[in-house]
Amino acid sequence: MECIDRVNACWFGNINSRTYKRRDRTLFCPYVIINLKNLEEIRDRYLRDSLPVRLGGISADLARIASFASLEDNWKVVQSLLEESEFFIEWTAPEASLEEKAFLVELQIQLAFWHRIWTEIYTNSNEREKLSQQASSWSKKVLEMSGLVK
Repeated sequence: MECIDRVNACWFGNINSRTYKRRDRTLFCPYVIINLKNLEEIRDRYLRDSLPVRLGGISADLARIASFASLEDNWKVVQSLLEESEFFIEWTAPEASLEEKAFLVELQIQLAFWHRIWTEIYTNSNEREKLSQQASSWSKKVLEMSGLVK
């Protein structure tokens, strides 16, 4: 077994099988199976899109976070979108302009923080509302950066 420590989780698995278990620090979802081969396939497919389309995808994820975060029942969906958005930003930032990179890195850090403390946020309607408003604001900014909407 190998453990790769991350901000919010520890990945356990056999490096040869490329299948890992992630032990989250949540009460409700202690293990999520992640197949790194699928993650690589998702990354490869994602990187085929142009930079504006990728930024549009990040904007869409942020809009979904804003929408779903308002209801406590959507906690698992929001948790998943936070993680997905972190990956999308990681894969997109290298091709962005310097100013865009700076913003995306700041955004990724905040998403990672929210992801880490999600079990505390989702039970507090005021905190979920703050998260929702911030995600909505960022969604609009990233969509503007993409140039897809004029």
